[in-house]
Amino acid sequence: FSFSIMALALPIKLGALAIKTLSKPFISVLKIGLTSNPALAQRVAVLGQTNHRFWKTVEIRAAGHKANNIKPIDDATALNDGATVLTESFLLVMFGTIAVVEFDRKQKSSLKSEEMRLAKRNKKAEHITQVARSAEARLQGIEESYKEILRILRTKAQRPQA
Repeated sequence: FSFSIMALALPIKLGALAIKTLSKPFISVLKIGLTSNPALAQRVAVLGQTNHRFWKTVEIRAAGHKANNIKPIDDATALNDGATVLTESFLLVMFGTIAVVEFDRKQKSSLKSEEMRLAKRNKKAEHITQVARSAEARLQGIEESYKEILRILRTKAQRPQA
């Protein structure tokens, strides 16, 4: 059980690192776009504040305390955190979608190759069945010929010789 968790830990960490690294250019572009749209900037800042409250609550409860009165962060930091959460979430959804689509494609490909393998096996089985029927028909013909030869030989043996 622990081996499977350890085997998954590295890809998960690498994936998270890749998402964080790839999101940095998007964050800067998003911040530039937010300066021109104050309403959107306000929503992203609220997302940043919500993210801050959530993680502080988790941190405080993990330490065994009650999470009361978490102080908000300043607007610039909230905007920065909100932009980070937004872009990382977008990239996570995008990469998750790619992974699901790729998994589905591989499943379909695997299913198709399995169907082809089964069709090939069924074709071979049909060929073997036809060969067996042909051999059986020949054997039946040989048996009939053998019986006919025996009948002729018995008939000759029963005739009186002149």
